[in-house]
Amino acid sequence: MTEPPGSSGTNTPTTPLARAWGVGFAAALLTTFIATGAVFSVAPGDRPAGTLLFVLLILGGLGVFPVREQPQALTRRFFAIACGQVLAAMAMVAGGWGTTLVILGINGILLACWLLAAVLFRLAARRPNAAFQVTHLQSGDNG
Repeated sequence: MTEPPGSSGTNTPTTPLARAWGVGFAAALLTTFIATGAVFSVAPGDRPAGTLLFVLLILGGLGVFPVREQPQALTRRFFAIACGQVLAAMAMVAGGWGTTLVILGINGILLACWLLAAVLFRLAARRPNAAFQVTHLQSGDNG
């Protein structure tokens, strides 16, 4: 039996919701690494920028947890986290917590991750039964 292109060989397809959660988790992990200075230090010293990123991450997590099974609500929550990322970048630049280019570059990457997760959650909200449809089509039963 030939595997369809892009298949990993398992019977469980990757759903849009799983992709969205993957990107959201990656953004949270990257934010954690940057906030702790493990990957790249936004602002060396007493790390007020890292504290600001942690506050954003904690507030985002508290907002996402109650609606974790509702893709439409998650779209709005991840977009709100992205808006918070923009505000954090503005505060970091205004506070002089590092070079402007570094702050905008790092926050731009994080912003892109949060927005990508929001877009993927929106796609998942539009196609709630995508996993069932793919499995249904792979089984050969088109009725």
